[in-house]
Amino acid sequence: MQNVLLVAAAQASTEQVAAASRLLHSHWPKGGSVAEYQAKLIGDGTTGLLPQSYVLIRNDNDHDKTVVAHGRLIECFESAGGNAAALTYIIAGPQGKGYGSQLVAMLEKEAIRLGYHYLYLWTATAVPFYLKLGYQPTERVSLFCACLKKLECDQVIKLEAVLQKKMGNMMTKRNET
Repeated sequence: MQNVLLVAAAQASTEQVAAASRLLHSHWPKGGSVAEYQAKLIGDGTTGLLPQSYVLIRNDNDHDKTVVAHGRLIECFESAGGNAAALTYIIAGPQGKGYGSQLVAMLEKEAIRLGYHYLYLWTATAVPFYLKLGYQPTERVSLFCACLKKLECDQVIKLEAVLQKKMGNMMTKRNET
């Protein structure tokens, strides 16, 4: 296993956020420009609530702090009871170095720390990887509203921001009582 460090994107260095933004844009160019990804990474987690982005940093020595992966926990709502989070991630460079396993294990611990009881994954290509980690296939579960499919990416981002603000206001009011 590689010596790595999981850092919330909001606490990562400017260079690390820029590297993660380039990684995201190279994987999902339709999701926004590098600058848009960078703004989203910096904004994620500032409320202490999900969504929260993380960067996995190779921590070999004081000089090599390379971003090797990005992971994101997203709150989702389902009917099974308990809090649920969805996990997405991407790895930079070649696979098979253990970064994916380490990132998933670290994000599982982070989700538990944040009070989430379930993790949902959607994949068509990485099923063997997740089976090796102990995940079990289930029936397909839809946790998102169909109406969101009609929105453009920037509209969904704006809607998420409004909902995050409202959620933050609700949490503040709850803590005051």
